[in-house]
Amino acid sequence: MYTTANHKMERKMEYALLACMEHQTFDNITISEICIQANINRSTFYRHFPSKDALLQKTYQHALEPLLGNLYRFFDKHHSIAEAQLYLSNHIFHYIYDNQFLYQTLLFKDSHFYFILKDFIQAYYLSFYEGIELINKEILTESILANYIASAYAGMIYDWVKEGCSPPPVEMAEKMRLLNSNGPMSFLIEKKKESEQ
Repeated sequence: MYTTANHKMERKMEYALLACMEHQTFDNITISEICIQANINRSTFYRHFPSKDALLQKTYQHALEPLLGNLYRFFDKHHSIAEAQLYLSNHIFHYIYDNQFLYQTLLFKDSHFYFILKDFIQAYYLSFYEGIELINKEILTESILANYIASAYAGMIYDWVKEGCSPPPVEMAEKMRLLNSNGPMSFLIEKKKESEQ
């Protein structure tokens, strides 16, 4: 039976793993070092995880599952792509802001996490598009659109976390909404028009 105590212990071990990852690569971290950092014995570790790889996978899961909120429920209620986009970007940037240590460590100490993050967002968008009709499907498929948006999110998240999560999440959410709604080239065109005036 999974209990709150089990959950707390797993989170404690995840935090210990992240603390170890600040100082050395994942491959060089030992179970003993994780146990020392978490102030637990090895039998406690193995009661929860068969390996440090399993612990890392659980850490990924805890980093990603809450990241996108419940876009489906929001969209079902409001039926607005623009509002859903704002909800999603707000949720993403606020969640990461509230979990900076987790994202700083995974993005900058684990070379795989950036791509895991991008693939997670892409899969979510592909799933979301199943209930929406795409305009001009012969030009852009759901896969291309999901890949583009996921790549944009992953890139912006990476740079934002690198800059210490500045500017505030609400500003980042608005920037992402504008980019997703208008496309990046629209801002370059507007800049050119302004310089011509």
